[in-house]
Amino acid sequence: MIVQTSGAHAANADRSHVTAPRLLTEMQAAKYMGRSQTSFRKQVALHVLPQPSTANGNRRLWDRAVLDRYIDICSGLNAGNDNSWDDL
Repeated sequence: MIVQTSGAHAANADRSHVTAPRLLTEMQAAKYMGRSQTSFRKQVALHVLPQPSTANGNRRLWDRAVLDRYIDICSGLNAGNDNSWDDL
């Protein structure tokens, strides 16, 4: 059975070839971490969450892999690993 889509639905029908960006803006990183942007910003300022990279000049971007590592550490998935998230 073939389903025809049109308009906006056709444009969004197959996104399997699209990959998520590795570097995330503050808004994207906050959403990725399940926090409001305000809460995310406060937790970054308090060094509760990983700090952004400023390698692109003044633009603050968070590496998705670093956020994933932080989540793994907090959830205990890195048990037995000597690294702490402070090393991020």
